[in-house]
Amino acid sequence: MCGIIAYTGKRQAAGILYDGLTRLEYRGYDSAGIAVVNGLRLDYVKRAGRVSAVADARALSGTCGVGHTRWATHGGAEDRNAHPHVCGKFAVVHNGIIENYAVLKRELTDMGHSFSSDTDSETVSHLLSSFYRGDFLSAVRQTVEQLRGSFALCVLCSDFPETIVCVRQKSPLILGRAKDGMLAASDIPALGGCREICVLSDGQIACLTPADCKLFSFSLAPLPCKFTASDLKSCVAEKKGFAHFMRKEISQEGAAVVRTARAFDEAEARRLFGCVPYAEAFSRIFLVGCGTAYHSALTGARLLEETLRIPVAAELASEFCCRKPLLGRHALVLAVSQSGETADTLAAARLAKQKGARLAVLTNAGYSSLARLSDHCFLTEAGVEVGVAATKTYAAQLAFFYALCAFLRGEKAAYLRRFPAIHKKLSEGEEQIRLLAAEIVRARGVYFIGRGADYASALEGSLKLREVSYLPGAGYAAGELKHGSIALMDGDAVVVAVATGKALKEKMRTSVCEVRSRGAKVIAVTPFDDIPADHVLALPACPQKYYPLLTQVPLQLLAYHAALCRGLDPDRPRNLAKSVTVE
Repeated sequence: MCGIIAYTGKRQAAGILYDGLTRLEYRGYDSAGIAVVNGLRLDYVKRAGRVSAVADARALSGTCGVGHTRWATHGGAEDRNAHPHVCGKFAVVHNGIIENYAVLKRELTDMGHSFSSDTDSETVSHLLSSFYRGDFLSAVRQTVEQLRGSFALCVLCSDFPETIVCVRQKSPLILGRAKDGMLAASDIPALGGCREICVLSDGQIACLTPADCKLFSFSLAPLPCKFTASDLKSCVAEKKGFAHFMRKEISQEGAAVVRTARAFDEAEARRLFGCVPYAEAFSRIFLVGCGTAYHSALTGARLLEETLRIPVAAELASEFCCRKPLLGRHALVLAVSQSGETADTLAAARLAKQKGARLAVLTNAGYSSLARLSDHCFLTEAGVEVGVAATKTYAAQLAFFYALCAFLRGEKAAYLRRFPAIHKKLSEGEEQIRLLAAEIVRARGVYFIGRGADYASALEGSLKLREVSYLPGAGYAAGELKHGSIALMDGDAVVVAVATGKALKEKMRTSVCEVRSRGAKVIAVTPFDDIPADHVLALPACPQKYYPLLTQVPLQLLAYHAALCRGLDPDRPRNLAKSVTVE
């Protein structure tokens, strides 16, 4: 979601901030801005649109500043709603949601403050200004005492031209130490020039100067500030000859699967499943996630239940907290999140811990909030993923579940080592997929169906297509077509039928015949040669349980080429963010 970058040091800040914002573009946003302290005044540029809209901000003079990319929540994508928000001597950038902003805004308005935006964030700058009596940290302390919700803040004060004050509460913020100054950012890629990092925890305030960092609690009690060495070169993403990050990242799936399988932490798995009192005490397991992570959890739940023979359920994290799940010391919750900062998944994880359940997490970000909250942390080895629509991280999550279940059976997931060659073979059919994409973009709706393990693949394939091409449609369990959704089938509909289960093949044949008889065109993704479809995307034969890993390759490519056929940028789908850090 929104991105933050801040710098104080020996160099001119604006250029560093602009470069940092370009590295955060993948997160999803609709406006951008930069502010610097110039002498004893604040200079700033902020506009709706891409980061390039504030390219002239690079001319701002000053060695201390903040930058921001905003994803609209309160107020539309307009210049006046862009960050930074400036009031008096203060400039503020904010990620998160100020839940009590309406009350605060009324109180400040009654005190004579005039607001220029529709945002919740602007209240922070006005609170700072109202509390300020010459003590920067004291004004910040009094301000955060008033705030409810989630917030990562970076604050400038024109009376302190070399100081940035940073605050974290339920929204990620990472400090970085470079050879020429100190930085703060909402995500690692923006800290590419740093030698060391320090991940702030909830309830912490950091005071950054060019050569130093001091850490405090919200009551301003001093805290130890520990930086750890980090090689961030691998976090700098480049397209390397590909037209889009999405296509490049699809090509990296084979390597991501092999790395994840090789790096599978058997010692951590043994601690979780093989030691008293936890393993024998589990009576049920919940896998929670959002979007693509939820779809990988659906596959993971099926695999784990077949392996452990205890109830395993995949749950939408946003719904998990809306009911009263049967948690406690006999339950295990495995939270799945690419970024480890997904707000709904974090809320579900906190609920699990509050109720006494054991918490394990699967994430691609070892420094993340979810990783640090967990009792047991497992990492995928997908590398940096820039495309908003998850591709190689989905493949890596599936690889983890295969590796985990193989470990629990006392085996090795040897088939995963073959996946790079299989992926390459599947990608050779890309021209056929491109031609099919040109056909389906004319459809009124595109519907994905599957049974058993293919149901999760259908959901994920539909999500990918909607995310990047904006084509309307949905994913369905094929057996549910007759219970309402078949009313959508006519000559303007396209159905993508995922059919890999031998035991379910005849039922899938029936479903395909039903939709074709009503005029719908059918694309089958299958290893079988007798599915009566209009077009077939053929899969090679493989052990039954591994088909979810194979089917996602042509489905991702179909979504990618559909986006291109519609003249869209698949890396930056509208209204979407890479890391959804607010509920």
